[in-house]
Amino acid sequence: MNWYVVHTHSGYEEKACQSLRDLIQHEGLEDLFGQVVAPPKIIVKRGWLGRLLLGHTHHQGFILVEVSLTDETRRLVESTPKITGLVGGSRTPQAIPEGEVKKLLQRTNPAEGDEDCQVPSLRISVERVKRDDRPGPGRTSLWRILIVFAVMGWVATSAGYLGRCWWLLELASHFRIQYLLGLLPLAIAFLIGKRYVLGAVTALFGLLNALCLPGLYLEGPAPDGAGRKLRLLLLNVHTSNARHDAVLDLLREEDPDLIVLLEIDARWAQALSALRERYPHFAERPRPDNFGIAAYSRIATRSMRFEDIGADVPSIVAELDADGAPATVIGTHTMPPVSAWNAAQRNQQLEALAGRAREIRGPAILLGDLNASSWSPFFGDLIDASGLRDSREGFGVQASWPDGLLLLMVPIDHCLVSKGVGVLDRRVGPSVGSDHRPIVVDVVLPASI
Repeated sequence: MNWYVVHTHSGYEEKACQSLRDLIQHEGLEDLFGQVVAPPKIIVKRGWLGRLLLGHTHHQGFILVEVSLTDETRRLVESTPKITGLVGGSRTPQAIPEGEVKKLLQRTNPAEGDEDCQVPSLRISVERVKRDDRPGPGRTSLWRILIVFAVMGWVATSAGYLGRCWWLLELASHFRIQYLLGLLPLAIAFLIGKRYVLGAVTALFGLLNALCLPGLYLEGPAPDGAGRKLRLLLLNVHTSNARHDAVLDLLREEDPDLIVLLEIDARWAQALSALRERYPHFAERPRPDNFGIAAYSRIATRSMRFEDIGADVPSIVAELDADGAPATVIGTHTMPPVSAWNAAQRNQQLEALAGRAREIRGPAILLGDLNASSWSPFFGDLIDASGLRDSREGFGVQASWPDGLLLLMVPIDHCLVSKGVGVLDRRVGPSVGSDHRPIVVDVVLPASI
């Protein structure tokens, strides 16, 4: 009997050995066969980073069979499941010395030191297996793509927490939901693929984003049902939006008590003139630069005036007299942070709005497109400094911009209320042609101050 190298499907060496032993026993050829063994499996070493990203178990892809080679035994070997044939390719494959077999089986890492092997057939087998066992280009490329996306998620998550350092980093703070929804499946994929370090790190960054969400889903203070109920509607109509009828239909359907509309120009002011009969208390300041603003109220008002709060763009301050339940409503639109200067102007507006809200005696409501999501550090400063709370508490994220790009939508249209103002309901309205969705908030004012 001599030893021969038999090629198998990579990863199925033990199964091939067992299948061959079963066939030998079934055919009663035990006298023509000796040992059937598989070399030990090894781990390919590619350095720390390489093993972290692409390290994998290296299966030898061949087994060693001790056999008296005849046509009958050769056919038996080659017909065994998971075996592709004897290595050598000729009708009489070259046997390998028993000493080389013992050396191979005693190595802890047979892939190392292959150059010392003096047996051509064994060297051919090992080189062939090493080529076959490399991850296919498709599989390797897929893991690399997933790793790139994961690293992008890590960087974006970290950047969001550094928003005070640079205005561009602050932009990354607005997409916490997207990061979470992207990193979670990536973490699961890494764990299933046994890339545990990658999976754990990705899950950790996903958790950092998830920590920003509980406050929006935990219920706020219970509203006092005995007060005056109001329905508020905020909408950035988008100056170039020509769907005036859609906006008017929305207002008729929702039937709010107070409306704040942003980006009003002369065209919009003319189209909205139909509201004046139903809403006798109104103020309009159309502008061509996306900072026009209007407010309409069917609740009696003590005053409704324009103020420049923190920037040279108008805000509306309306003092309502709602059947003995007075309240002050601020409608505003901050600068979009598309440059360092704009971002600084927006932050200045937010700071000034906090100061203006603190000056109000009695219930206060702030409605506006603040161009900052609930996770912006500067929005957090507004909440802390003003004493107002986010009406989203208990109602979820409720993203409102940019309409039409579902995967990128973030909550930048806000309704903040002071202590004592209860929030009965809050929802995002339907699309009306603007890049913003309307927000509709039902509040209850305290019966007395």
